[in-house]
Amino acid sequence: MQSLHNRVQRGKQLHEFTLGSGEDLMTHIARFDDLCARLAAVGEKMTDDEKVVILLGSLPQEYDTMVRIIELQEHVTLLDTKEMLRREAEVIQKRDTKEQAFRASIHGQRNRGRGRGNGRRGGYNRGGGRGGGSQPWTGNGKSEFRGTCYECKQQGHKKANCPSLKENSSDEYVFSATITVVTDKVVWILDSGASSHMSGDQVDFNVFRELTEPIDITVANGQRLRAAGDGSVKLIMEDGVKVTLTDVQFVPHLDRKLMSISALTARGVGVHFEADTAVLSFRGRSIAKIPRIRKLFALEARLALVEEANQAVVSQEHGSDVWHDGWAM
Repeated sequence: MQSLHNRVQRGKQLHEFTLGSGEDLMTHIARFDDLCARLAAVGEKMTDDEKVVILLGSLPQEYDTMVRIIELQEHVTLLDTKEMLRREAEVIQKRDTKEQAFRASIHGQRNRGRGRGNGRRGGYNRGGGRGGGSQPWTGNGKSEFRGTCYECKQQGHKKANCPSLKENSSDEYVFSATITVVTDKVVWILDSGASSHMSGDQVDFNVFRELTEPIDITVANGQRLRAAGDGSVKLIMEDGVKVTLTDVQFVPHLDRKLMSISALTARGVGVHFEADTAVLSFRGRSIAKIPRIRKLFALEARLALVEEANQAVVSQEHGSDVWHDGWAM
């Protein structure tokens, strides 16, 4: 009876086993292995496939991209799964570090901007103006405005110089940056047999056109799928390079996003394979390096949806490229 009780308790712990957002993955895997070993000690052994299913199901949302890649594999071992998750944890950690630094930079700029605004609210350098006028003079020879602001209804400044507008502008700036940071990653599979780029998610498209008559599309295994629409998809690569995929076919219920090699080369994109990496280049510039995960070359990128429009304004203020400087493929 004690053995059955132990098995029930260990099984309950295992199936309630989850990794909290931001927690260390390797510690989580070590705890998982320990639980599996204790279950095996009381006679409750699991296959590696069962362990993979439970381990993947225990992960938080930030691992969804890698979980999806692993799910696409025909045969994956527990060891392979742990290694892919370890690499993904390193990517997540690096990204979080960059995002924290970016937020700190934006926060510092906002505070400095507000500090300058508050400084301009200060008193006069001189108590009165020339000729006893009603608007005192400052040290730079300009008279101070003593009327009422149409924005905040306070005296001493015009609407164009209103500190509340400057503060609101700063807040909007931070909001735009936040939108950029949280853009979700998606996975595109490089496909040598697909005749066109394809996605089964209509929300991926920045520009979308519904086809009056569906057309047939061929994929790698020779299967013919029916496209119901087409358009363009904007992506942001890991290093910030912006790419627009053109002539992307919308194929309802397609379970993966396919990036067609033939469609890329037709647009002048070079596709070169180096060991376990596929390199995309355009006009002499490297655009992306796509690692091979078992038999698939899986590109991770961020979707640039409608919310990303604000990011262009932020980029211009920082002197970065905006969307018209990206690559169309």
